[in-house]
Amino acid sequence: MRNTALNKGLRWINLREVTTGDMFSVERTTLQCLRDRCLPQSGKLSSMTWIDEALEWACNQLRMHPRLHIQEVEQLTASSRTALFRVVFTGGKKYWIKAGTRAEYERTTLLAQWFPEYLPRIIAVQDEWNAWLMEDAGNTAEALFSQSGRIFQNIGRRIAELQIQSVNITDELRAAGYPDQSLGDIRRGLSCAMPVIEDAMSTQDLNDVPRLGSKRFRQIEETIAEICSQLDEVGIADGLLHNDLHFGNILVNAGKSVFTDWADAGIGHPFLVLEQLRKELICHSKVSRWIADCTEAYLAAWHPTSWKTTLVGTVDLISPIAIATELCNASSDASATITNSRQQRHIRSLTRELDGTVRSFEEQKQRLA
Repeated sequence: MRNTALNKGLRWINLREVTTGDMFSVERTTLQCLRDRCLPQSGKLSSMTWIDEALEWACNQLRMHPRLHIQEVEQLTASSRTALFRVVFTGGKKYWIKAGTRAEYERTTLLAQWFPEYLPRIIAVQDEWNAWLMEDAGNTAEALFSQSGRIFQNIGRRIAELQIQSVNITDELRAAGYPDQSLGDIRRGLSCAMPVIEDAMSTQDLNDVPRLGSKRFRQIEETIAEICSQLDEVGIADGLLHNDLHFGNILVNAGKSVFTDWADAGIGHPFLVLEQLRKELICHSKVSRWIADCTEAYLAAWHPTSWKTTLVGTVDLISPIAIATELCNASSDASATITNSRQQRHIRSLTRELDGTVRSFEEQKQRLA
């Protein structure tokens, strides 16, 4: 760092010269550890020179010179173990460097090998950093809201195509560590989460919102089990789930969409992804009118494997299962940590939402009886 130019009025000094009045002991220890690359429980990315090493590695892979060809570096996330930044080279060519957890690294690199058409193209990997270098795959779907609904038709069709292909390799996905999120797991998870859910609902302070008692919780469990049984009867095999498919993780270039950020990927009923897409569209008023187009394109990709009327019915059944899945995850997070008021509010909100969708199913069932 001695060769780095300093602002006017500053000078280099030895760390030993810093007095206790200028720096707390914990600050001194942290700075010394960073200098010596021995910060406790830190990863390679906590090194002050790591970004320079990463850029040099990327340039070597691309056969470019860091000083001659790099025009811009934009770092979007950073921690001692994860990082994401974009590098712009002369001529406007863009690449991304991503370093993640070991699980995300292994899942992403495997998916890129199995389904290269549906993920950004990986140029090189760095196993020590859990990092990979990938081509820029275009703008996020969120940046393209002003364009036509064909984008969302393409998104629906492409994610369905990816899932249909994944159905044949679910055993390999499980062996690679992808968590199982089948309907049976959701049903069991909801039963295990009930104590946490009931505890959260017992602290409800809204007088104008009806309280849910133990009897209603049992009814919800039974109805979810019934819905899972109906979905099992349809016979759609488990496939790849993204589990964090917001529009920022969907990239579009020349009308073709690819999907990124697979850290939370799992295996379960494929239509849970469609429900997540539909929720994303609902949340953005500018594109909510494209829900039907996105849904139709998604179902059209599945149509050769099942009757269309059956698929439409499956879409209607999947909504309470998607909420139950989110509720199980929220309850699991709450039980694993000290539950705070924010967590409990989130659990109560999901529980009321689940109660509403379950009631709609029960009412429709009574009408058809």
